[in-house]
Amino acid sequence: MKSSEYASADGDAPAPAAVGSADWGVSADLRKQELSADEIQALSQVSAARSRAYRFSSRLEREFQGHEREASRPTRIGLSLIPVVTFGTAPLWQSFIADSPDSMLSMLWLIEWGVMVPLFLAITWAQWRHVTSQLSELVLIVGFLLLVGAVEFIRYRGAALGHHVEPYLTVAIPVGVVTLAHLSILRSVGFIAAYGIVILARYVFDPSGVLERGPQEWVLETLLLGTALLSAIGSKIASRRQWATRRLLEMMVYRDPLTGLANRRALEERYEIARRAVYRGERRRLFFALIDMDWFKRVNDVYGHEYGDGVLAETGLVFAQFARRPLDLAVRLGGDEFALLLYDCDLARGRERVEELLLAIRDLQIDHRDNRGGVVTCSAGGIAVGPEQDLPDAYRAADVCLYRAKHAGRDCLVAEQLE
Repeated sequence: MKSSEYASADGDAPAPAAVGSADWGVSADLRKQELSADEIQALSQVSAARSRAYRFSSRLEREFQGHEREASRPTRIGLSLIPVVTFGTAPLWQSFIADSPDSMLSMLWLIEWGVMVPLFLAITWAQWRHVTSQLSELVLIVGFLLLVGAVEFIRYRGAALGHHVEPYLTVAIPVGVVTLAHLSILRSVGFIAAYGIVILARYVFDPSGVLERGPQEWVLETLLLGTALLSAIGSKIASRRQWATRRLLEMMVYRDPLTGLANRRALEERYEIARRAVYRGERRRLFFALIDMDWFKRVNDVYGHEYGDGVLAETGLVFAQFARRPLDLAVRLGGDEFALLLYDCDLARGRERVEELLLAIRDLQIDHRDNRGGVVTCSAGGIAVGPEQDLPDAYRAADVCLYRAKHAGRDCLVAEQLE
């Protein structure tokens, strides 16, 4: 890679910006690359349907559920508006279409306008403004369970006045919620179970059996609820596979596929974030190093490209061990070229860390017969920079140091401070 690849059209550094201490100012896009090996493996298995387990780690599970809630915002709002429209317009039609007796109208209007319309207007607002929160989801679930109870109560009072209301109206509520609200599988099952409890509670409030369902009604309800639940489970599994695939693709935007290290795009973004963080600190610096494998072309010529890829992957694991702090970054720039960015690191500490890295790679004892010592080694050029230097400046200076290290016999580090 040539230093000109990092040349910018505008030599002026961008104005420093505030960096949050909680997440070190790392953007949401860049955080998408921060996945552990176990998380990547789990995502790959779910994406390829190679595993019967579809649950992610706790962190990814929260991320997935948040994504599902956000994606379901339109349907949850629409679902919450149905009771608002239905109950809100009931005085216009219920005495004609539903043939509700006059003795029931005052009670119905109290339930509809006094309770249900305000309640579901609040639930609609919660889904619109706070759909990603778990509390908003629980409010939705509780609201529709209260709606089930209200409908059953209306059925009970109507039956006492000689007005029969079909039970199919009640079962439409859990069917609609389970199929449209995109709840988790456990919450879908829990909602149906809670619905069953509400329905069975009629034995407490209706000992005379006025609301008794016949065998056909029970079979129909069971079939409808079972079909809705199976549909929700299938939809949720498909959503998990699609999300896992998309999450892996998002990660690959910032990742080198061979080594799993960050790529050049991630370096450009992370360097700018780290530089702004340094700007806010007092007498803090960054240490930036370019590292090349010694005579790597000969590795491919002698051992083959498959062996060479294995060498890159194995050394990539070592690089990752030296970039564990939030703003540190190990990068594969391409071919056998790597970079290491160390935050809040002066020249002495940076030189020490990179020399430890070179020693760790040498200690792998990877066979390389055309290299001095017969093992794979690396050369490095490092530069300690302040917040005034942008990435092209740091890259050019480190590239000069790397050139000097190669001419000094390779398998060594040349480092200096850029004023």
